[in-house]
Amino acid sequence: MNLSRIVERWADVQPDRIAIHFRGEAWTWSQLRARVDHATARLAAIGVQPGDRVAWLGYNHPEMLAILFGLARIGAMLVPLNFRLAVPELRDILAHADASVLVAEPDLYAPAQALSAALPLVKMVGLRDGPPEWFAWEGAPPAGFTPKLRGDDASPVLIVYTSGTTGKPKGAVHTQSAILWNAVNSIHAHDLTHADHVLNPLPMFHVGGLSIQSIPVLFCGGTLTIHSRFDPALWLQDVARLKPTLSLLVPATMKAVVEHRAFVETDLSSLRMLNSGSSTIPESLIRPFHERGIPVGQVYGTTETGPISIVLRAEDAMRKLGSTGKPAIHCEVRLVDEQGNDVPRGTVGEIWVRGLNLMQGYWRDPDNPSFQ
Repeated sequence: MNLSRIVERWADVQPDRIAIHFRGEAWTWSQLRARVDHATARLAAIGVQPGDRVAWLGYNHPEMLAILFGLARIGAMLVPLNFRLAVPELRDILAHADASVLVAEPDLYAPAQALSAALPLVKMVGLRDGPPEWFAWEGAPPAGFTPKLRGDDASPVLIVYTSGTTGKPKGAVHTQSAILWNAVNSIHAHDLTHADHVLNPLPMFHVGGLSIQSIPVLFCGGTLTIHSRFDPALWLQDVARLKPTLSLLVPATMKAVVEHRAFVETDLSSLRMLNSGSSTIPESLIRPFHERGIPVGQVYGTTETGPISIVLRAEDAMRKLGSTGKPAIHCEVRLVDEQGNDVPRGTVGEIWVRGLNLMQGYWRDPDNPSFQ
C-alpha cells in the first residue's frame, strides 16, 4: 500500500475531523489531503522523478508531512535535514544524498542560500516569499494534473542521516513498507486508536519525532498537534488546552518540563501515557509524572530500526520503572556475545534486532552496493 493512502482513506471517511493542529490553525483531513495533492503537483512541476531525493530544511511543519506523502506517490525520497547543523555539514549531507531539490522554511533561508552557492545544481524552493531566482512552493497545479501512484511498498521514501557520533553521518534508507510496519509497532506500544491525540514537540528530522507517534497516529486516523520547536511552557499550555492523550519527550525535554514553574499547577489529566527514550531515563524525571498518575513508557531503537524495536508499555511502566521493556510486537530481539551467541540472563551483550520496520540499508555505502 502506498504511504499516501493513509491520508486519502481517512479524508474519505472523516473529511471534517481535525488531522493536525499547528500554530493555532487546524487542518482537517480533507485539507491535509488537499495539501498532499498540492505537494505532489509542485514536486512534479519542479521535475522530481521516481528515485530522486528531496531535502527539507526547516522546523517541524505540516508541509513537511505533505511533502513526504507526495514523494511516496511519486516514488521519490525525503531527506529531512537537522537545522542545527552548520552549513558545511549540511552541504556534505546534501552532496552525499545527491539531492535534486531543497525545500527551505523562511527562517532558514540564509543557510539555504549558502548551500545553493555551494551546490548550484540543487533546485531551491522557498516555502513562502523566497528569493526570486528560487522555485515558489505555492502555485496552481498544471491544467488536468492528476496524481499518479508510482511508489509502492518496496519503494524507498525516507533517508534519515544518523548523528555521526563515531564518524560521518550515514543515510538510513526506509521503505514505505518499513514506515507502515513501524506504525503497527507503535500501535502495540501505545495502544493507539482512532480516538488518540498526539502532541509532538520533538524534531521530525529524526525518526523519534517523525515515526514514534506522529506518523502512527495519522495511520490510525487520530489527531496530531505539532510544535515547531520544543518549548516547555508551550508544551504545558497545549496539554492543558488541547487535551492530548499521548506525547513523547526525551530526558532533556522531560527535565525542562518538570522544572518549569507551571508544571505543578498544569492539568495533565488528559495524558494516558507519556513516552520517552534516546538514553537512560533517570528516575528523578519519571517519578514526577508517575506521581501525577501518568505512566512513563519507553522506546528503544535507532535511526536504523525505524525506530520502534523494544517498548515499555503503560501497564508495565509503574511496575518496571526505568526498564526499556520488551520486543515490539513485530520485532525479534537478541542479546549476543562477540561470537553471536545468546548471552546468559544478567550478562552484558550486543543488541541484535530483526523486523520489517528496519532500514533497507545505508545510502551510497561501500558495504551496501544496492544503493551506489
